Amino acid sequence: MYKHRVAFVGVWLLGAIALLLYPGFECRGLVMGLIIGYWPIYLLGALVGDAVLLTWDIIIFSMFLLSGAEVGLCAWIMDKAKIGRKVWLGLLFTIIVGGNIAFNVHADKFDSYKASPWVMAAEGSPELNYEFTLSDFYRICLIPNMIVGGLIGLYLTTAVSGLYAIGILVFRRTHPTSPMQATADSRT
Repeated sequence: MYKHRVAFVGVWLLGAIALLLYPGFECRGLVMGLIIGYWPIYLLGALVGDAVLLTWDIIIFSMFLLSGAEVGLCAWIMDKAKIGRKVWLGLLFTIIVGGNIAFNVHADKFDSYKASPWVMAAEGSPELNYEFTLSDFYRICLIPNMIVGGLIGLYLTTAVSGLYAIGILVFRRTHPTSPMQATADSRT
């Protein structure tokens, strides 16, 4: 009964916690991983205008809550429609593909990150005595981008499966198979 909620929200929570541990440079990975929760804030800003003065910590916290709520809502709809567990294979596939695409896009950019202005400024500063290493590149760029790719795969699977579940629920409501099901559907 709760299988999709546990699976989808659990995977989302693991990805969100991983993004809290590896937020990326200037928290870009954290924000991109929770981007699905930004649309209500964007609409609020578009409707109200410049009157919305939200700080970044409130925006990121709202994005965290709203992206979790959207994944939870779609998983609840999937549980209501009683979709089988084959959706989990799609979830696993899109997470792996999303992470691999993000890895392949950013894997060869170590030299360009090392030549970026912020790294050059940090390496040139006598106070910091900093040298940009491959482990810094993994921690700042590659790991957060792989997590974001996996979360985007999760959001894609959740949206497609949620729309499929809505279609199933609408079909069941409009095409009852027996008189007993028609009376049971009218009570819910």
